[in-house]
Amino acid sequence: MGLIFAIVIGSAYYKLANEYKKSKWLYAILGIILFNVSFYAYYFLAAIFIDSDTLENSSSDFLYFFGVIFPYIFGLIVVVAFYIRFDNKWNKIQGNRETKN
Repeated sequence: MGLIFAIVIGSAYYKLANEYKKSKWLYAILGIILFNVSFYAYYFLAAIFIDSDTLENSSSDFLYFFGVIFPYIFGLIVVVAFYIRFDNKWNKIQGNRETKN
């Protein structure tokens, strides 16, 4: 599952960088690294904020969702947020260059 996410995220960032004439492979790798860092950052944050009593008394559905499914959702939210940020920033820069010419 992680490999599928890596391919999709890498290709999306690759196409975005290509559109704005940035380093394609750098941003493709950056997108994949960003997903992995946010994926594992979720576990770190969950360990801090989720009480151990909650885990002991919770159902298996709760544990499955917050331990397996939600890290992927969290990672995708972070990757999409950075994608939109890069797109808006580069679009603004490109728009400023076109108005100067």
